[in-house]
Amino acid sequence: MRLKNKEDLLNVIHNKDARNILDTISSETKITTTITSPPYYDMKDYDSDNQVGYGQTYDDYLNDLQSIFAGVYKITEEDGTLWIIIDTFKRNNQVVPLPFDLSNKLKEVGWLLQDVIIWKKDKTVPWSTNGFMQRKFEANLFLEINSNQKNVPSQVQQEIELMISPFSTIAIGKRIMLGLNKSGPLGNLIEQFWYEKGKIKTASIVSFGLRPLIKIEDLKAKDSIYALWSHPDKHNLKKKDNKEFELLDEYVEFSTEKVRDLLIALKTNLSVEQWKTYSPSNPKGLLSVTFINGILNVLRLLIQNNKVSTTHYYKLKLADIGKFDFKQFKSSQYRKMGETIYNKYF
Repeated sequence: MRLKNKEDLLNVIHNKDARNILDTISSETKITTTITSPPYYDMKDYDSDNQVGYGQTYDDYLNDLQSIFAGVYKITEEDGTLWIIIDTFKRNNQVVPLPFDLSNKLKEVGWLLQDVIIWKKDKTVPWSTNGFMQRKFEANLFLEINSNQKNVPSQVQQEIELMISPFSTIAIGKRIMLGLNKSGPLGNLIEQFWYEKGKIKTASIVSFGLRPLIKIEDLKAKDSIYALWSHPDKHNLKKKDNKEFELLDEYVEFSTEKVRDLLIALKTNLSVEQWKTYSPSNPKGLLSVTFINGILNVLRLLIQNNKVSTTHYYKLKLADIGKFDFKQFKSSQYRKMGETIYNKYF
C-alpha cells in the first residue's frame, strides 16, 4: 500500500527496506526534512538478510545509499533538506573519506552538499580501537536541493581537510580557530557553523592570515610559529603518513597561545565597543576578517624580527592602539595593516 496523505504517515513506524521507499510512500507526498544515520559499511552485522553495509563491497554500499536517497529526493520539497550522520573509516592503513564519496554519489541524483558539521562525541563506533587517530567526532553532511550551487564553499573544504588531512596547515589553522573561539579574547566570537550570524568568519583567516604564520612546509622560514617553536621533535610533524598526534596537539596549543597573547593585549587597550564584531548596526566594532588577518601579520613580523614576548610587553607597546585607524584598510590590505601597526608600535 502506497501512502499519499501526510496524516497517514505521522507517528507510524514502517519496518521495511528503505531501498523500496517509493513502494510505501507515494512520490506525490512531499516532506521538508530527513535526518538519518545509515548502517556502517561492512563493520556491524545487523542480523538481517540482504542488509545494507555488512558483507557488501564498497561500491555496492554506495550504490545502495544512492538508491535510497534518490527515493528520498523524489518525496522531498524543492527547498527540502537532508541531514546524514556518517563517518570516515580506515582500510589498509589509510582513511576512506566515505562522507565525501557519498556526497558525490548523491549529487548525481540531485542532492548538493551544503555544509559539514562536526558532532563531538566522547566515543564513536567503531573508532574505539587501536590503530586509528583518537578523534572524537563524526561528520554530519547537510545536503539540500539547490540547483544554483556550483562549488563547495571554502568553509566546507576546510572542514573536509580537518578530517582527512589533520597534519596539513589548513587543518592546523582550523584547530587554532577552534581554540581561540573556546577561550580568550575571541571566545564565542568566531563562526563555527553556517547558521551562526554576526560572528567572525573563518575561511579567509585560515587561508590568508594563519596559513603563512603556522606553515610547517618551509623549514627555512623565519617568520612562522613553527620556526619559533623549540620542541626537539618538531621535525616529525613533516613525516609522511604521520601519527604523531600528541606532537600535533602540542603545536596547535603553542600556536594558539602565541596568537592569544597578542589578542589579549589588543583587547586590553581597546574599548568595549571596539572589541565587537563590525556590522552596520555596530560601526564602531573592529572585529572582522581583515582585522584578525592584520593582527596575525603583526605576529609574523614580530617572529621574523625576534620580538615575540609576553602579553605584558605587548600591552605596553600597544597602549595607544585605540587611536589607530583600522578602517582605512580594505579587506585586501591586511598585510599593509599589519606592517603599519608593527612599524608604528614595535
